[in-house]
Parts: sequence; C-alpha cells; structure tokens
Amino acid sequence: MHTDRLLVGLRRGTGAGLDHLPRIRTRHRDRCGRRTDRRLVGSQDPDTAVAELHDLISANVPSAIVLGQVLRLPEELPVPEAIDVESLAYSTLLGAPGLRHWLEQRGPRPLPQEPALARRDAERLRITLNRTQRRNA
Repeated sequence: MHTDRLLVGLRRGTGAGLDHLPRIRTRHRDRCGRRTDRRLVGSQDPDTAVAELHDLISANVPSAIVLGQVLRLPEELPVPEAIDVESLAYSTLLGAPGLRHWLEQRGPRPLPQEPALARRDAERLRITLNRTQRRNA
C-alpha cells in the first residue's frame, strides 16, 4: 500500500501487530552498533504524548510534511545525496511560518566574547574555535 500519510498510533500492551503496516525507516543502530526497531517509542504517559504530537504537527504542518518526506528516504543515502536532502529540507523550513515563529520566540543566541581565539608562537599561528555551545558551527 502506498500513501503520502504517516501513521502515528498508540498501542497498548505487547506482541506483534505492526508487521502488516508499511514501514518507514524502521531500523537503525544504537550507540553500540546493534540494530534496533524505531517503529515503537515508549512513553510514561502515552495519551499525553500523542496529544502533544498532534498539537505540534497541527501547529507546524510544513515541518511535518518535510519530516515525512525525509523519513521515507533510505537510511544509507550516499553522503552527497544526504547533504542535498538536508539542504533542501532546511531551505524549505526556513520559509515556513513555524520556524520563523520559533526563532522569534527564542530570540537572538548570544555568542561568546570571542568566537575564535588566535595565538601566534613564532612562525606558527594557532586558531581555536570557541563556540562550544554551538558545536563550533
């Protein structure tokens, strides 16, 4: 079955029951390299989690659409294609009202006094990036 919609549901209990549904990036590797199933996400309060997800999607429809399209792509894209996807998704989201609203609410992000530190030792110039809170972006 092919559809342009993402299915988000609530399942209580254990056991099989999702195998007949179309899968979208259902597996990935954890920090130890083990394959894990991404179809299920646990929650202490699933009813609240589903309601919050619904509210977020309703308030950010363009972002949800972009996310849905990105999730449908193969996990192991070649790096150049993955960069193209990231660039296209980010460019699309830059024009979305939800991102503009979030950026306005967040306000400007303060930069450290010196985003780059420079020190000269004789013939050598050492430049150190100093934006750790932004992972030196």
